[in-house]
Amino acid sequence: MVDEEAISESEEFERRENSSEVWDYGKPNRQGPARRRFIIAYYPDQRKGITTNMWGRGGRRRHWAISPHWFQNNKNARKQDMEWLPKHGGGHKIYNRASNKCLDSHGGHEDDLYWHSCHNGGNQHFWFETWGGDHARKAFHIHIGGNMKNRRRHACLDYGGGRLYIWGCHNGDNQRWRWKYATTTTSTSTTTTTTTKVSVRLVTASFPEKMSWKIEDITDKKKVKNVCNGKGFTTWYAETKLGCQLIKGRLYKVTCMDKMYKEGWAGGYMSIGKRKVCKNWAWDAGKSSTSVTLRAPR
Repeated sequence: MVDEEAISESEEFERRENSSEVWDYGKPNRQGPARRRFIIAYYPDQRKGITTNMWGRGGRRRHWAISPHWFQNNKNARKQDMEWLPKHGGGHKIYNRASNKCLDSHGGHEDDLYWHSCHNGGNQHFWFETWGGDHARKAFHIHIGGNMKNRRRHACLDYGGGRLYIWGCHNGDNQRWRWKYATTTTSTSTTTTTTTKVSVRLVTASFPEKMSWKIEDITDKKKVKNVCNGKGFTTWYAETKLGCQLIKGRLYKVTCMDKMYKEGWAGGYMSIGKRKVCKNWAWDAGKSSTSVTLRAPR
């Protein structure tokens, strides 16, 4: 049978799932800290990823385990929306607001992953790194802290045998993941409706929290229009499609900003068509912003 701790956690999880304190997952989302939310997709099959769905697994003792689960577009989407927990040291715990749990690794159950009440232990300390073949695949590894076992040093999140667990880092695709914003982004758009639009993407490098930007339509210099803006990014080496579209052929002023350090974007850039805007605005910039004027590609 499942141990008592797991049973109590499951009951609490079900109570929270059935409570009225859940996010509004309409179109668009209207509740929750949208700026921070993201999903983690399994690289070999990106229709699936990390969610709070758990199942009981055998072994020396029965315990909870998780597997990549199908992503949902309905109210169950709250089970796949993650945040970096903004407390308990901050920034290193993968947190699900709907369940009020953090991603955790079992200490005595073959290092299986599951969801547990948040704490300060190393087995809830995760971070993303891009190395090996990750860059070519636009993917990353998920590393874990803690020294409960030697293999936990420089260990990564792995998928095998039908479950997620912790194992020594290697270059196989079953340790690769992709990060995406959950449903909404920080962007706001005021462009007019048209069938000829150009999407804008943001590619972060190191220290993405310093990256902010705005785009203005300056086609009519007497009537400059703010098109979209954004800030508050948190994930290193990620590519994000922004909620911002430019009308082909119109003239725009793109302003990239680093108001925190005045050091530029450290290799990050904005992708508009085939153009990489601000890619060379890097270290030792010495100013808080730089602007580029361009015409949206036809």
